[in-house]
Amino acid sequence: GDVEAGLLFSGELGRLFDRMLGAIGRNRASIYLASIAATRPPGGRIDPPSLAQLAQVARHHVALAAPKHLLLLGQAPAQAILGVD
Repeated sequence: GDVEAGLLFSGELGRLFDRMLGAIGRNRASIYLASIAATRPPGGRIDPPSLAQLAQVARHHVALAAPKHLLLLGQAPAQAILGVD
């Protein structure tokens, strides 16, 4: 549904995400939302060789954005940004 909606997190998942943001006093307009991958990987999973490359780009992106807080959703983004296995 994300592709059709043109959003990250749409449909039921998007509503849940919006409620989670609301619980911490935020909404989509008050955050910077980005994906670890520019396109949806086949099967929804990022393969290990691609994850290594995406991790480097993502860490650079975070450094440029210089957020005060960083919320990582999912194993692949957490591994990529934090550099843990």
